[in-house]
Amino acid sequence: MAASDPPTPLNPNDLISKIRISRYTVSCLPENEPEAGSWDLTVEERGHGRWVVMNHGQCLKRNGGWMAERGGSHRDAILLRATRFDLQTALAIAEKYAPTVVINGFTPADLIEWRKTHPVAPGRD
Repeated sequence: MAASDPPTPLNPNDLISKIRISRYTVSCLPENEPEAGSWDLTVEERGHGRWVVMNHGQCLKRNGGWMAERGGSHRDAILLRATRFDLQTALAIAEKYAPTVVINGFTPADLIEWRKTHPVAPGRD
């Protein structure tokens, strides 16, 4: 095929589906806790073997601070170095920080303790 020849079209029958994991959820709360998603951290793939630790649109920086994830031209090399990790590091960081997430003044441990006197309403779990 010459350089000027158009690419050969793909035959849909030749396509092979692939499954890949691109997001992990890290939580300190039981799966049946209806509010667990608020405290969950996610480890999300951002390409090129780099992962980010997220919570509600905020990404965790290497120094432990949180910042809004910016896209497109608002990203620079410094931002990417501060918030991107290899998978094992990102998972370890998420596990370390998951118990410290505070939502409405509650950590996951606080919510578990609070649930002892404020059980989930029937049909809500």
